Amino acid sequence: MPTMGLSARLSIKRTALYRALAVLKRRDLVRSEVGRWREQILCLTDAGTALHRRAKKGWAVTQDAFVAAVGADGPVFVTMLDRARAMSDTLSNADPSGTDQPETGGITR
Repeated sequence: MPTMGLSARLSIKRTALYRALAVLKRRDLVRSEVGRWREQILCLTDAGTALHRRAKKGWAVTQDAFVAAVGADGPVFVTMLDRARAMSDTLSNADPSGTDQPETGGITR
C-alpha cells in the first residue's frame, strides 16, 4: 500500500506515519519498495506477517468480549462511532481561518 494512502486511511499525518514506519522497519516488520515517481509501497515482511496473525487472534478474543459486554446496544455504539468519525473528518478538513464552520450535530469545539 502506498504511504500516502495509508496515512489517509489511518487519519494521521505522513510525518507521524514515517516515524512509526521507521520503528517497524528497524524491527524488520515492514519493508518499503519504490513505486511510481516518489511513491513508497509498503509490505509486511515474514516477521510482520507472523506478528499480524498473532495480533489478529488476540484481537478476535478482545472483540468477542467487547461484543458480549455491549450486547444489544452494539449497533447503537457503532452508529455513534461512525458519527464521531465523520465529525472528526469534517473538523480536520475545516478551513483553519474559522470562516468555514462545519455542522457538528450540536457539539461544540
